[in-house]
Amino acid sequence: MCAPIIAEYRAKEIAQAMYLHQKADGYVVFVTFTVRHKRHHTIGEVLNCLRKSATQTKQGKAWQGFKDRFKLIGNIRSSEYTYTLSNGHHPHLHELWFFEEKPDLKAIKEWVYKRYARYVVKHDGFESPSYKNGVDMRYCLSSRQRKTDGFDIKDVDSIARYVSKGSDVDRTLSEVLVNRPWGAPEEMTKNQYKVSNRSSDGVFLDSYNSIALATEYMFSQYELNRCLDEMPENVDYIDHLRKRIHKFKSLYIDYADAFFGTRQLYWSRGLKERFDVYEMEDKAINETFEEGLNELMVLDIEYLQKIIKYRLKGEVLNIVESDEYKTDEERVNAVISFLDGDLLRRNRYG
Repeated sequence: MCAPIIAEYRAKEIAQAMYLHQKADGYVVFVTFTVRHKRHHTIGEVLNCLRKSATQTKQGKAWQGFKDRFKLIGNIRSSEYTYTLSNGHHPHLHELWFFEEKPDLKAIKEWVYKRYARYVVKHDGFESPSYKNGVDMRYCLSSRQRKTDGFDIKDVDSIARYVSKGSDVDRTLSEVLVNRPWGAPEEMTKNQYKVSNRSSDGVFLDSYNSIALATEYMFSQYELNRCLDEMPENVDYIDHLRKRIHKFKSLYIDYADAFFGTRQLYWSRGLKERFDVYEMEDKAINETFEEGLNELMVLDIEYLQKIIKYRLKGEVLNIVESDEYKTDEERVNAVISFLDGDLLRRNRYG
């Protein structure tokens, strides 16, 4: 249950970085790394090839020269996982690259693809990734950039050049953080919520993310229990459900074993400091907001960080639980008023 809270907090961190960067006329590119794989590849084999190849691509003097040439100041990386019935485990990497100037998308893709493909084929059993899908790059354009760069929402080719809207730099940071559509920050932190293994009419689909694997296991177990109680004579269907339970349980265990203890979100060195994002552990976020303070996720990242940094959970909880405030809006405003006070005199531990 803590995952949505942590995901929203992390999305706000990224949204703040994108806003401040694009407000200063910087550019953000959404990059996806994938590898070609078959059903016989284990999740460990695919992950190892993917991660090592992407890491090696961004190392050495050649990479430093690339950064200097295109004025790349840093990146944020996240892992996404899906399983397809046709090709098996499909982990891939999403990254946001922050450039000081607008990069030539074709030029940077050609350079990165050639380097990345060279490292992928060094892993036994893996072919060179396709140019189209092996490294996908798209602009995330701010509201201002969509106007000045000739973006036309009716132009399909133009739309294909960006993955989602960048920051609306014509609004304040607070407005952007509180009222934002699904965009790059959500793609980086909430991808487990965007894939469903069932369509609206209940038909099974080909692709499953980690949540869908667990849900399918639970649904099949529930359906099996119901059939054993109400239709024990339906032996074929019961056998089918037992096979699905075993399949999705095994798949989820494979996923959990491969990803357990790994860092799902990584910022390159110095990028958080550049955009005034404090280093916060998932545990601290969860312990602060897991109970009684969930509604405070509407706050700006600045306020959320203050609550965690100065360990103000107890004092904020007293405000939220006070009978003086009758609505969530009143409670949130009272918390903001408290956090806008003089907290500098507090020590690190509240």
